[in-house]
Amino acid sequence: MEDVKLDLNNICFDKDDPKLNAEVRCFHSLLLSLKTSWSDNNLSRRFWSCPYYGSQKCKYFRWSDVVNERSKFIIHKLVKKMKDMNELLVANVKKIKVMEEINGFND
Repeated sequence: MEDVKLDLNNICFDKDDPKLNAEVRCFHSLLLSLKTSWSDNNLSRRFWSCPYYGSQKCKYFRWSDVVNERSKFIIHKLVKKMKDMNELLVANVKKIKVMEEINGFND
């Protein structure tokens, strides 16, 4: 069995989102990709930022969506629940591996 890892970016990825194909450029004329915030204050909000954002080289940052307070609350709860379930899954996978080793099962 392989290790289990929770990847929220892949889970929340919607290939049909028209904003994924938007051409957004920073002040350096770099083409930016749409990113997702996983911070507690901006959970699941989508944004564009220059790779140099945060340094003195560029100040380009733009949200792609408007905050909905209800969604913000619900998403935070769902992400916590997913993380808790993932931790439980990882623990159970480890237990199964130990049991397989004890019983002589191999991949």
